[in-house]
Amino acid sequence: MLHAEKYVTIKFSRSMLRQRNEALSALMELSNFLSSTLDLEPLLKGALAIVLDHFDLDAGRIYLLDPAEQSLTLAAHMGMDISGLETVRLDEGFSGKSARTKSFIAQHVSELADNERAALLSRKGLEIVICVPFIVMDRVEGVMNLAAKKIIELNQERIDLLMTIGHHI
Repeated sequence: MLHAEKYVTIKFSRSMLRQRNEALSALMELSNFLSSTLDLEPLLKGALAIVLDHFDLDAGRIYLLDPAEQSLTLAAHMGMDISGLETVRLDEGFSGKSARTKSFIAQHVSELADNERAALLSRKGLEIVICVPFIVMDRVEGVMNLAAKKIIELNQERIDLLMTIGHHI
């Protein structure tokens, strides 16, 4: 609190908050949205839309872990044809590696070890893939897979924000 004031009054403005602090703005928007529904499919799709908009990304998918099958199953997607990407084994692709290692991964599609998968994603016009694991109580519950058709700038702040967003989702 300011020392010279008895109380502080500041009119709230979403647009001003976004200008002052984009990270807080994104978290507030996501938090408000996540508290608006309990239906899983619209919740995941809406959360994905917020992330894509905030980070100016082209496409995204959210996978949920199926522990019995040791795979990730597509639960929501936006911005791309998902054929061939409906299920991801934990031993394949960026998403599988992210879930397996509980790690944030950002990589060029061309650097994917699986040449078939790299070709599939390249045909979809993707240049960069970002994977954010959903970790709850040290268990991976899913992975948010984000994609860009152009090179994007990532720094520690943006990575921390993506990890925090993944935790909220």
